[in-house]
Amino acid sequence: VIRRCRLIDGWQHGDDNHNATRTIAVEGKISAAIMTSRGNRRKERSNAASRRQLKTTATKPKGVSSRKLFTVLLTVAYAVMLGNMYIAVSNVSKDAESRQSKSANDVGDQLMDRLKQDFAPQPTQSKSRTPATTNGTSSVAAAAAAASNSFKDHDMSTDQIKIISEKFQCAEGVEAYTLPEHGCRANAGAFSLLCRFKDFRVDNSKMDCDKGGEPLNSVMGRSEIPEYPIYHQGAFTTKRTPAPMPLSSEYNKYKGSYYVAEVLKVFDYPQPEAKCAQRWPGTTLFLTRYEYVNLFHTTTDLWNSFFALPENVTKPINVVFLDAHAQGILDPVWADVFGNYTFVKHLPPGGVCFDDAIMVPAGYDSPLFKFTGDMPCDVQKLTNAYSNFMLSRYGILDVPMKRGKVLIIDRVPFISHPRASHSNFKRVVSNLNSIQERLQGIPEVTSIDVVRMEKLTYREQLRAFRESEIVIGTHGAGFTNLLYMHNTANVIELSPSRSKFFIVLSTMKGINYKMVPFKQNRRDNKISEKAIELTAKAVLDIYATA
Repeated sequence: VIRRCRLIDGWQHGDDNHNATRTIAVEGKISAAIMTSRGNRRKERSNAASRRQLKTTATKPKGVSSRKLFTVLLTVAYAVMLGNMYIAVSNVSKDAESRQSKSANDVGDQLMDRLKQDFAPQPTQSKSRTPATTNGTSSVAAAAAAASNSFKDHDMSTDQIKIISEKFQCAEGVEAYTLPEHGCRANAGAFSLLCRFKDFRVDNSKMDCDKGGEPLNSVMGRSEIPEYPIYHQGAFTTKRTPAPMPLSSEYNKYKGSYYVAEVLKVFDYPQPEAKCAQRWPGTTLFLTRYEYVNLFHTTTDLWNSFFALPENVTKPINVVFLDAHAQGILDPVWADVFGNYTFVKHLPPGGVCFDDAIMVPAGYDSPLFKFTGDMPCDVQKLTNAYSNFMLSRYGILDVPMKRGKVLIIDRVPFISHPRASHSNFKRVVSNLNSIQERLQGIPEVTSIDVVRMEKLTYREQLRAFRESEIVIGTHGAGFTNLLYMHNTANVIELSPSRSKFFIVLSTMKGINYKMVPFKQNRRDNKISEKAIELTAKAVLDIYATA
């Protein structure tokens, strides 16, 4: 039934795993319809069975066994059930078809088709344009002033602007990271689709999702479905037709676009008469976070946001989350780095217009997530450009590495999102103290800190990694912070799965990496003495070659 509905509704988007949200929503409708019809049928069958029992008791023909009669009745009931299911699917399908028919001439679909081809270079366009106007109300002016005032304490320094510009310091980098003026292009540097629109209007009344940003304890047990918006036609508009930039031939290789494809499908233009209840000046980053409380996946979002920044940005960038996640432990990072963030459902009604809107590629389209070795310029230079930007925003870029300092990451179960539970938390080690005691006998080790990452602020995490000469821990997202270590630092990963995630990150950063494979005793979560000795040997080897 679900497969039939998917085919009828036409929701098949290639590699876009997260477009399944809409399919799941339909599945929910089907399930609800089926469960309702099942309940009604159950009552009908019960009443019918009572009537049939009275009737057959009095009038059952001779020679007809009860078993045969039951088989006939069961067949009829099954046929009725299939009929009701078909009606439920048909109703949902008709609803979906009516929604799809509204976008038969959707220019967003046309744009997506064009993005799969290489375009000839467009003529250079004049950057001058008519100054944007607002509705002229005092409340709008006050809102704009408030937005400008929020930038005061977060203005980027000359050094930070220089760091942003480092990604443009080679010919390939200019091609990879230059934003389109008003349109979309395949971004060879980020392996993704990058879109930028002027006079971008967002109408959140045409989006179905929860509000987002709720206290975690108020939404425990909530499914993911209401956290990802379902967009309706006209949710996003712009006053003039976008002109896609020349596309890289690599687009067919890196064709994931995730939420961006959903935005383009309901994108209406040109809409010169669209009204703005409020206008946001400057540049605004839009993104959907798929793993919002995971440090690694949040870093992929931060990475993509950094590489989407215009070269000569002088003000912090507003951020709008196109998701409805609950409050997360990493949300404050966006305020620290960019100066301001909000959820799309928190925008005022009536349509909000943005002078300069950039659709940040999904974190799954970050080279940190699907590294191929095919990056513009030098991979270590680009990685350092990102990490230096983040460190400079927290004022700890110049913090030195402390010789002999060892940092041990302690993974402990904790609740971070509505679907989290202690039972599904893995790779917890109960005898890290044994590693600590073993390392204390190494003369070169001057200090050992055992930390729980969730207990530290993001700034404290960055500083702890920045100061450490060696970081040790079991495989987990906390190792993502190795990006902020000095290039002469070292990482020792205790890995039960031999995953290559942090081998890749260490290579991109240019630091020394060592993996210690181990099998964990699931009864007491202890690692073996052999793994402890291999860890100590790895530390000794580091100092032996220093």
